[in-house]
Amino acid sequence: MIWLLLSIVFSTALFVVFKFAARHGIHILPLIVINYFICFITGNLIPGHSSVFEKDILSGNWVFPVACMGILFITGFYSMGFATKKAGAASTSVAAKMSVIIPALVSIFLFREKLEILQYLGIIISIFSVYLMVEPAENNNRLHRGLGLLLLVFLSSGMVDTGLNLIGHYYGKTTDVYTTSTIMFGTAGILGLILFFIIKKKETFGWREVICGIFLGWLNYTSLIAILKGLIYFKGSTAWFLAVNNIGIVALSTIVAALFFGERLHKSGYWGLVLALVAIITLNFHAFF
Repeated sequence: MIWLLLSIVFSTALFVVFKFAARHGIHILPLIVINYFICFITGNLIPGHSSVFEKDILSGNWVFPVACMGILFITGFYSMGFATKKAGAASTSVAAKMSVIIPALVSIFLFREKLEILQYLGIIISIFSVYLMVEPAENNNRLHRGLGLLLLVFLSSGMVDTGLNLIGHYYGKTTDVYTTSTIMFGTAGILGLILFFIIKKKETFGWREVICGIFLGWLNYTSLIAILKGLIYFKGSTAWFLAVNNIGIVALSTIVAALFFGERLHKSGYWGLVLALVAIITLNFHAFF
């Protein structure tokens, strides 16, 4: 049970750090770049696991597709940071967690997996929940505030999960999760650094970005370890674990955003949160009934 609790807490903490960064003017891109290099360093220092710089590891045919995942990593995290700033931590966490429908659909069509009617219903409900969680614009002629960013978070998070699923399916017996994650983090860090010099904004690597980036990197990697450990501990009940984990992250993110950052859901947002919980339960109804 401790891994479930740690997963919920650390995953929620990622959104909290982004919200804190936005409130204190900490530059998002430098923060994310430092975060990924910290994840990469941490992954290479984990006891009992080989460094990714070993010749046998880098010569594997799975390295290139795994490294390409870094593109999705940096896109997902960058969009998550801006969405948290523009649309709030609660709405962003819902958009990220409800993206589970994307790998579900890929599994249906690519791996020929079958879903029950209630699970299809859960996919439809989840789409409405994400829309309702976004704060309405003051002018009805405009789109909801942050809708574009939340859609990007939704898509990028879903593509990350899909990519991890595909890599696990095709290369799961060739390598391990720790090694692949470390390579992904390293690639994402390099791409983020290149993007930083291309954009050439006024964003800088100040001491606040460094300190916050180190903290975010530890949280990012620890949240991954907690999820992996939880899946191992709850082997045979992973559907239940993931369902409760996602519900916990959505609920805790909403509570923390309200208590510490003064975020208040609009009327439709409360319905969106309720629908999000209903959708997660419906998608994983076998874990509850």
